[in-house]
Parts: sequence; C-alpha cells; structure tokens
Amino acid sequence: MEFSLSGDQVRLRDEITAFAKKELTPGAADRDREEMFSRDLWLRCASHKLTGLMVPEEYGGRGLDALSATIALDALGYGCADGGLAF
Repeated sequence: MEFSLSGDQVRLRDEITAFAKKELTPGAADRDREEMFSRDLWLRCASHKLTGLMVPEEYGGRGLDALSATIALDALGYGCADGGLAF
C-alpha cells in the first residue's frame, strides 16, 4: 500500500505552509496579547480559498477531497502561529 503524498498534495502543503508563514504568522504574538482577531488576515485566507477547501470549485471553493483538505489544514496549522486563524 502506498502512503506517499501525490505531487499535487505536496505542492498544496508547501503552498499553504509558505503562505501561512509569510502572511499570517508575523504579528501573531501581538494579536494574541491584545486579544485581537484580524479580519484582514481572515479575508486573505478566504482569497486563498482556505475557508472552502472541500467546497466545489464551481461555488468558489478549492474542491479538495477529504485527504487533501486534511493535508491543507495540517499545513495551515504548521505554518501559522496565529491559533485563531489556524483554528
């Protein structure tokens, strides 16, 4: 049985991890300390279709299968130090 990620899944994981580290993590400690939720960062997540991972593409989502969506969420949690956005 093969348990390796497909090329598409590796690219998805790497894309979301890089996005989260670059766009979502900076300032996370300050936002946490101030108990602030950034709507702007949430909208950036939406622009990357992270709020619609399994939503069909014709409705504006990514159209991912369950395993790929899990990989995407894992990558978001790994790359994003802002627990509010990752949750």
